[in-house]
Amino acid sequence: PFSYLVRLSSKIEEYMELRKLRLKDNKFNSSLSLFERASFEAYLNKQKMNDFGYKLLEEVKQKWMAIFFEDSLDEIDKKELGIALSLIRENRGFGKAYLAKLMKVGVKTIYRVEEGESLPSLKYIYRFSKICEVTIDYITNICT
Repeated sequence: PFSYLVRLSSKIEEYMELRKLRLKDNKFNSSLSLFERASFEAYLNKQKMNDFGYKLLEEVKQKWMAIFFEDSLDEIDKKELGIALSLIRENRGFGKAYLAKLMKVGVKTIYRVEEGESLPSLKYIYRFSKICEVTIDYITNICT
């Protein structure tokens, strides 16, 4: 059972990492202007560019650096935390109603947290971590 939990934990971490990268990639792509995008595509396709194209490419690089290397100590995103908690719950084989009973909260509370509608209290996270046999550190690390 322990080795299964380790493998499962690894899969959840991998999924959340890929999700974070996809979100950052989407943020990067949506931040580019039409001209920046054209300059970036020309660079990727090894096409000849003028000075203006290289200037735009420098701006693209700055945006990329800002998005992909932004401070990871940002506030926890409620939606990402909800997804992580939902994945952990599901992988433990718990339904929302069963988890709510174990945690002594309403099913609506579980739903609101997992949907990212509300940020759970520290008491909620503590109980969740004990019931699902994960650390609070593990939960916060996979969502930031």
